[in-house]
Amino acid sequence: MKKEWSLKKLIAISISLTIICIALIYTGLIYMTIHSAENQLMGSAMSSTLNGIMTYDISQGQHPRLDQFSRLYIEDDPVRPIPEAFKDLPLGYVEVVKGEDLHVYTMLYDGKRVVLTRNQELFESWEIKVFIGILVFFAALVCFSFFFAHWLSKRLLKPLDRLTLKAAEADKALQNGQIYSTDLFKEKSWSNNEIGRLAKTLNNLTSKIRNLAVKEKIFSGEVSHEIRTPLTVINTSLELLETDPGTSPSQRKFINRALKASQRIKELTEVFLNLSRGTRNEDTPQVTVSEFFQDHRQEWQTKFAAKGLDFNVKVLSNSQDTYNEVLVGATFDNLLNNALKFTDKGGVTISINTDSVVIEDTGCGIKEEYREKIFDSGYQANPDDKLGGFGLGLAIARRAADYLGWTIKLKDSGEEGSTFVISFNKK
Repeated sequence: MKKEWSLKKLIAISISLTIICIALIYTGLIYMTIHSAENQLMGSAMSSTLNGIMTYDISQGQHPRLDQFSRLYIEDDPVRPIPEAFKDLPLGYVEVVKGEDLHVYTMLYDGKRVVLTRNQELFESWEIKVFIGILVFFAALVCFSFFFAHWLSKRLLKPLDRLTLKAAEADKALQNGQIYSTDLFKEKSWSNNEIGRLAKTLNNLTSKIRNLAVKEKIFSGEVSHEIRTPLTVINTSLELLETDPGTSPSQRKFINRALKASQRIKELTEVFLNLSRGTRNEDTPQVTVSEFFQDHRQEWQTKFAAKGLDFNVKVLSNSQDTYNEVLVGATFDNLLNNALKFTDKGGVTISINTDSVVIEDTGCGIKEEYREKIFDSGYQANPDDKLGGFGLGLAIARRAADYLGWTIKLKDSGEEGSTFVISFNKK
């Protein structure tokens, strides 16, 4: 997987590169300015000096007034002949760096070529110091750009970091089965900019989600309570019919099926009621995972044996953490019902670890294209099968596990059989 850089790093790099590019352009402009100024100043100064020497010294038959760094050459002059290196130079100012570094100015005076040279060693030493200063400034600017870019990116994204932290708090609260009641994104310190407007939008959005979630919990709780009463009446009536001496064996068979269906609805009602209350309801019994399987092992062995299947439970390591018994049942009962429904031979193996439970079956397996959707409400991987159902079992198992702080993942086991891994996230 390609590693992506963080937004802070991208901003810091962009700012640094921008400053470095500006510094490079600035340094280049300084160099060009100095070089151009040098040519113009030296050309102007040497032109003025050479005209003065020829007018006031050479024309008057006097010795030229030159400093120790300058030399004068005149065409056809036996005393000051022009060297071969300077004979073909263009008129005006040039630099000659062959051997000795020289400023050279050539002009015509009375029809003769006249050349004035000046050793540029002193000027070059000053010029080198200037360029060293420019390089030091450039290096300092590069270092400053990195520190400044890092500081600026942190400062610019600080509100976004706070916003991300608030979102993480909200996510953590939801993962723990809580619906937060405070306005996490509502702070007076948010600036009136894009981040502030985003925080306001998120606050409005989460408020609406919170209101919907509260209404859904209240509705689930009220519906669960309302269903309990008629279920009790139905169960009582069925139990009376079952014990009635006038009930025939065939009638008892149908009554037993109705009682099982009623019990299943009662269990689902308890699940929904617990989901509406959350996992911290002190009235609900708590149980460890190993205790749950120990208590229900015989029940599930009977169900699997009735279909000619094996049911194996392996306790590899134990955990003493306790959980809501109803939600634990909702998680594992729906997963095992799913395994029982789609397994025709072999059986199921349950491996209990300290931090997870692995459920492996030898059923028909789940195709790769269906694996991402099997936990969606109402989704069936095989909608045309004749086994019935509404595609709610795995969705209920996932929701119950979420309330417990667990995660359920379908492990890739090919086309043969299914492997579900239920991990207990330590809080």
